[in-house]
Amino acid sequence: MPPTDDASPYTWSSARDAAATDSAMLASTDDTKEFTVDGGELSYKASLMGITTTVRIEKE
Repeated sequence: MPPTDDASPYTWSSARDAAATDSAMLASTDDTKEFTVDGGELSYKASLMGITTTVRIEKE
């Protein structure tokens, strides 16, 4: 459920649809992924070839 106010940070967990992503080469294999919105920035962790980084996205 999304927040009803502007409280920050807001964090939620998304569940992977294994049937849709098992054959996708670049899809995450994590069963869940945590997303956070803080001060207008969306962030989440992403891994590739054993290296994990935090992806940060904000509207310009």
